[in-house]
Amino acid sequence: MTRTARVYDYFRARPGVWLDGQALAEPGGRYAWRTRVSECRRAYGIIIDNRQRSVQTPRGPITVSEYRYRPHSLLDFCEENHDDPSVD
Repeated sequence: MTRTARVYDYFRARPGVWLDGQALAEPGGRYAWRTRVSECRRAYGIIIDNRQRSVQTPRGPITVSEYRYRPHSLLDFCEENHDDPSVD
C-alpha cells in the first residue's frame, strides 16, 4: 500500500476531525505528509480542508496547520449551516 493510500485511509477513518502534522506523519511519512495530503486531493478527488491557528507555548506562539477530510455528507451539513471550514 502506498503512503498516499495510507493517508487516504487515515482521513476516511476520521471524517470531520482536524489532524495536525504529527498525526499525518505516521501514515504519510515524517517529511512527505504534506505531499501525500495534496496527492489524496488529486488522486481520490476528496475534499480536505486546511486551517492555521496560533497556539501559545512556553517558548511563545506557534502556528499549527491542521487538515480535515470532509465527506459529502459533512460537506452538505457544513454548507447548510454556513460552517466556515477555517473555524472549528
